[in-house]
Amino acid sequence: MTDEHPTMPKTQICDLTEDRSLAHSDGRTDRRVMQYRLAEASDIAAVIACEDLSFNLSPRTARGRNVSLEGELATQIRRREIHLIFSAGQLLGYISFSPRSDHVFVAAVAVLPRYQRGGVGGQLLVLAEAAARRLRLHKVRLFTDGKVLGNLLFYQRQGYRESGRCEDGDFSRVFLSKTVDGGRLRASDTPLRPARPTATAHPRCS
Repeated sequence: MTDEHPTMPKTQICDLTEDRSLAHSDGRTDRRVMQYRLAEASDIAAVIACEDLSFNLSPRTARGRNVSLEGELATQIRRREIHLIFSAGQLLGYISFSPRSDHVFVAAVAVLPRYQRGGVGGQLLVLAEAAARRLRLHKVRLFTDGKVLGNLLFYQRQGYRESGRCEDGDFSRVFLSKTVDGGRLRASDTPLRPARPTATAHPRCS
């Protein structure tokens, strides 16, 4: 599958606009206006394509998974949980998050390969953190695959700290959280360099 931009619908209702430098994976940098909006039902195909490309899924794996994923994404869109980030009509990535009783939970962050390591993922997390502040929820929580060191480094650079681990089949589930009280990090939330994965056994996820 090639790194192509999923087609964006013509309607673009922006929740937030920011003018900033956008770095590309090949080292190029340009000045673009990045915009955000809630996903709509017509965005499902673009969101699925973005996720497949972001996580480098093979066409066979993507086809088998996308049958169930479409229904899950449709539900998240109806609940107004998926937010898109785009520039000049081109989708860059998306984030899915929702409020819980005492925190905002981030279900997914996906950025197209050519824009990874360019600050787009961090901008998506800013949306979730801003939502937590508006709702007076002081934590943002998420989990990632502990076997992928780059994921751990990315989230810890954004101020997220590991709060636990468990094994879910082949998936090493690492839980992370960030305190967003008043928009300031507590000293306890200072990013730490994660340890490299080891053979240490962790409890199975319940």
